Amino acid sequence: MKILFIGCGNMGGAIAQGMLEHGGFDKSQIDVLLPSNSPHIEEVGKKLGVAIHLDHFPQNTTFDAILFAVKPQTLSEILESYRSYNIPASTLIISIAAGKTLKFFEQVFTENPVVRLMPNINILFNHGVTGAICNTKSTKSHEELVEKMIGKISYLHWFDREDAIDDIIPLSGSSPAYFFLFTEYLIKFAQEKGIPQDVATDMAVKTLLGSAEMIKKSGKSLSELRESVTSHKGSTQASLDVFYEKDALYNLMANAMSAAVLRSKELSK
Repeated sequence: MKILFIGCGNMGGAIAQGMLEHGGFDKSQIDVLLPSNSPHIEEVGKKLGVAIHLDHFPQNTTFDAILFAVKPQTLSEILESYRSYNIPASTLIISIAAGKTLKFFEQVFTENPVVRLMPNINILFNHGVTGAICNTKSTKSHEELVEKMIGKISYLHWFDREDAIDDIIPLSGSSPAYFFLFTEYLIKFAQEKGIPQDVATDMAVKTLLGSAEMIKKSGKSLSELRESVTSHKGSTQASLDVFYEKDALYNLMANAMSAAVLRSKELSK
């Protein structure tokens, strides 16, 4: 088994490291292709200890899978060059680039199985959430290979329609940023009221973690959990009423999430 990573930034590096530490892969089974001006060369060498190729595709090696882990804009610039590399039709093509569709890859890899993944940043700490879709040339064995690669570091759900991958971007791909921002604002408000930053940060972060544990372990619905915190005409109810007024919070979130989906579709062009 031999896997080639095209690019190896935060997300690609996390997947490669997860494969080595949790997926049963050996360093000899992973190669990385980077441009010679990449800022990740030294880090990849030290952290992963895998073979690194600079600038030139290693044409003397046959890979079972090639994982594209570069930015969508970069992918648009480089993909056409892969026509000349005579990559076997049996090689699985995997992408984690936002917005780049199965069809985008099938224009170059006309006979290959293709899998599109949408992981989130939590994969860095082995708690990722990933949506997946495969083309018609993919088989169960290809799905099993993907599951072996990331199944130990991410929840993985296979979809049967590709537009769902765009739709989940704000749900899982972008949403860690929403939680981070909401927590930032909790801390900011507390600081404005005179609470020291370190205390405010500890309290906000520990509350977020504790709330996640309640969701995971209580066996109650989100509505039940919310109601358990909300006393009639109490302080929590007063703040929730602000969120509920004219569906202010939902409308704000829906607009933000729609913007993420729209941007993903723009990146596909």
